[in-house]
Parts: sequence; structure tokens; C-alpha cells
Amino acid sequence: MISNLTEEKKSLNLFSGGKLSTSDSLLLDQLEPSVRDIYNEFTDELIRINKLKGLSLLLNLSCRNTLVSPLLDLFCKISLLEEKLKRLDDIRVIYVDNYQIAEIVNELLLKYQQGADVRVVSDKKYLYLHVFFNFIKSTYLIVIYWLWSRLMGLKITPTGKILFVDNFILIDSFKPDGTFVDRYYTNHDDYLSEEERNVRWYSPTLVGINYPWQMLRIGKGINATKDNFLIQEAWLKISDYLYAIYFSLLIPFKVKETPKFKGLDFQNFILNENLKDTLSPSLMLAICKYRFIRRLSKEHIDICGVVDWNENQIIDRALNLGFKDYYKEVAVQGYQGFVLPEYYACVQPTCLEYSMRTLPDIMYVPGKAGNALRKSVCNKLRVKISPAFRFSHVFNIKDLRSKKLPIILVALPMMLGESKNIIKSIVDIEESLNINVRLIIKLHPSNSIKDFFVSVPEAKNLEITDKNMHQLLELCSVMISSTSSACVEAVSVGIPVAIYGNRYGVTLNPIPESVSNKIWEVFYTKSQLVLFINKALGKKNRHSIVNDLFHPISKEGARQLFTLP
Repeated sequence: MISNLTEEKKSLNLFSGGKLSTSDSLLLDQLEPSVRDIYNEFTDELIRINKLKGLSLLLNLSCRNTLVSPLLDLFCKISLLEEKLKRLDDIRVIYVDNYQIAEIVNELLLKYQQGADVRVVSDKKYLYLHVFFNFIKSTYLIVIYWLWSRLMGLKITPTGKILFVDNFILIDSFKPDGTFVDRYYTNHDDYLSEEERNVRWYSPTLVGINYPWQMLRIGKGINATKDNFLIQEAWLKISDYLYAIYFSLLIPFKVKETPKFKGLDFQNFILNENLKDTLSPSLMLAICKYRFIRRLSKEHIDICGVVDWNENQIIDRALNLGFKDYYKEVAVQGYQGFVLPEYYACVQPTCLEYSMRTLPDIMYVPGKAGNALRKSVCNKLRVKISPAFRFSHVFNIKDLRSKKLPIILVALPMMLGESKNIIKSIVDIEESLNINVRLIIKLHPSNSIKDFFVSVPEAKNLEITDKNMHQLLELCSVMISSTSSACVEAVSVGIPVAIYGNRYGVTLNPIPESVSNKIWEVFYTKSQLVLFINKALGKKNRHSIVNDLFHPISKEGARQLFTLP
């Protein structure tokens, strides 16, 4: 028993889902910003040496979407190991995911002339089976999208000049009466005339809608709404889908060489990861986005302006490449109407991406913090301040807290794995607090309650709310969260926020550095969380910094984005 405890203390979990010690978690978070800079340079070099361009840039590996690609996470964990080796920490066992990572770890151990037992936890040998399942999923989506859009008559051809507005549709995006719930450019149309609303055409990406009954519900909403929709799936032909399948098979093999990271060879790991993009639904649908823009051009749709909800993911790259190829005279206005952790590297465009035509012509951000962040990464991209449409409600938040039973709001992010870790950290938290509280869970809108309980069974005895964020911010005394923009909304109106300190990887803290850490804290242990909440519940007054973080909505700001040039 004693030997097992000793081994656990002197082991290091570098595999996905492997728990780190509190001190290692803190060290990992401290290393991440400098590692991210190297990661950005590494990705740029990967693009250069493989001469990637056009559709070949639609790989998750080259996109720097850290919510999909594990490369930055691995770079951080390898850097953590290197730092511990430099400090001569006694590491006897290192756990890794696969043999490709084991090779890298052994190379690093050899560099520092130290020994450790490197153990592979769950090597996935059947990679080509993964590619086969990608093909099945992609084929399923093609068939269901094609049938859905035709059977429900979703192709509507605009006449005259139009404004193309990129957005998203979730399962609850339409009310029973057909009213479209716009969660992305909230209330912008209050500042538009009827004529201006009529030339605005939403072009949505479907999020979390994969089953026939879900698509039937969405189709009914589209047909009932008064807003104009360009449904991509209704415009694409079988030839477009075959094109997408063909190139989603070829593009991953464009990557043949890889740079080194800190002198270490990651080639086997990277080529292995890149192969997972082969025939994947994400790559196939990104190519479909490009073909959709081509199809609109071929059918002479007169697009005179574009608003791109831009997270610089592969689907955004496809949209921008499409407009630069088929609507060369049309300016694309990117809008990043959110605040997310800096770890989400893709939303910080690099100058190479700017030169490769994958970015909008101009980027709008909802406040000064976003502007400073993006200027530091690429100063060639034009950046302007624009209304914080999605956060318009924070300008009107009132303090309606209960004096008898304070509410602790747990605002969960989109990733169910991260949500599961947060729930684990707050189970039975009420028993350790100085006063009675009411603990409320708010799911991310892209997650259904059913899927959430399947992934996070630990939450079955907790209270789930369907109240909107405006109501919850008025009622709650403390927020617990990570990743989500809700953290920034909360601190902007003076609500203390406890950020979940990730014990399995890098902490996803979205709060800008400009915000005083007197009102927020990253917690790695339950005792840290309890101490923070007890202290926070004693605060009587709220101090608003809304205007420091978000730009208010105005007629001028709304019209700058949503009227034709």
C-alpha cells in the first residue's frame, strides 16, 4: 500500500484525462502563454514547409482550433515535463496516450539524461477504422441534409442585392410561432428599417442537429419565420457533396513534413492525428461551405455585403476563401462577438493567415480587451470596436439577490468533458459553506438535458434551470464556471467568479487581464473554492465595469455591420 502511494506521488499523468497534482496544474497554466506563442509559430511553419494553400488550409491541425486539435495541449504537457526535469523532480512513472507520445517523452528524457518508466495507457491501433467511421458519418449527414432540405422546400432564391449574414441554428432557435431567436447578433435588427431587414439573409450552420426529428423541427421553424434564410444544404448538389468527399480524402495527405518543437520530433504523432481528419464530417462540411459560396455565385445571387461570425475555425476559413474566390469585389466583415480564453488560439489571427486569404477584410470586436488581444498577434488585420450585441443585457442588470438564500450559479461550457469536471468539483460543496445556499446549474444552449445527464450522471440530483442569463445574473451571488463568456458577463456587473482550475489540462479562463483579480479566482481544490465562496458571499455591494469591457449597442454601430455598403 505504501509503495503504491509513493509511486502515485512520483508519477506524472500526461495522457488525455489524466489528473495532475495541484502544483503541476498551476505550473502548466503558468507555462501555457509562452508555449502558445511557440505553437503559433510552429503552425505557421507547418503551413509553409508543406506549401498548404486554398482548401488545404481547412485542416484542424493547421487551423489552431485547440478545442478540436490536441497539439497545444500536448505541447504544454511536454513543456511541463521538461520544466520538472530541469528542476530535477523525482519522476519514476510517466503515463501517455500512445506510442507516438512515448517516443517524444523518451527523447526528452534522453536529452536530460534522466530515466523513467514510460507507460502507454490506451494506444488506439485501429486508426483506419476511425477513417471508415468518418466516412459513414459524413455519408449519413450528406443523405439526411439532402433529403431534409428538398422534402421541406428550404431553397428560396433572393432577388436583388442582399447582405449575407453567417450565424448558427440550435435546436431551440425558433419559437413555436416561428420567431427566430438570434443569440449571436442579439437585438441588432431593432436599429434596422423594414427594407434593411428584407435585404439581410441569414446563412446558418447547424449546431447539434443531427437527427431527423430535430431537422423536422428546425425546418418548420425556417418555413414559419419572417426572416430570410439561405439554407446551404438546399443549394448544394450531389456533385458538390462528391467533391467534398473526394477532397476530404486527399487534403490530409498534403501534410508530409513537420517542424520540431523545442528540438523534439513530433512527426509521427502529428501525421497520425492529421489522418483523423480524413473523410471527417468537419472537413467535409467546411469544403461544402466553400462550394456553397461557389453555387450562389454560379446562380448569380447578388451578394453585396458579408458578415462572418468569425472564430477562425475551418468553416470560417472556407467561407472567406469562397468569397475571395467567387465574390472578389465583396468585403467580408468579421465579427467576434464573444470573449473566450486565450488558450483558444485560433481566434487570435496570425499574419500568415492574413496573407493566405482565410481571414475577413476587417474584424469587429465587442470591446477594447478583444482589440488589444488581436493586435498583439497580427497587426496587419484591421480591427474595429463594434457593439457587444450578445452582451447587450449586461447594461441593464439589476441586483435582485435574495438576502435569505444566496444563489450560486454554475454556468457550464459547451464541452461536456469540461462540464463533467466542474460538476465533480462542486458536488456536496454546500455542506462545507458557512451559510445555506441554492446551487443552480445552467447548461450551455448547444447541450440538451438528455445528452448532459448521459455524459454527466453526477449532476442528476442537482437543480437545472432554464432561465436566461439576464435573469440569472440578477439573482446570483457567485458564479462558478470556465471557458464561457458568462464569466466575463458576471465580473462586468460585479459578481464574484470562481474559475475551475483544470486538473486534467490547461485552465480555460476567459476573463481579460485588465479585470482585477479581487473579484475572481482560479480554484484547483475544493478548499480553495469554499474559501472563495465564503468570502464572496460576504460582499454586499457590486461594482460595475460593464463599460470597460463591452461596447454599447447603438444605431450607428448596428448599421455599420448590417446595412449594405
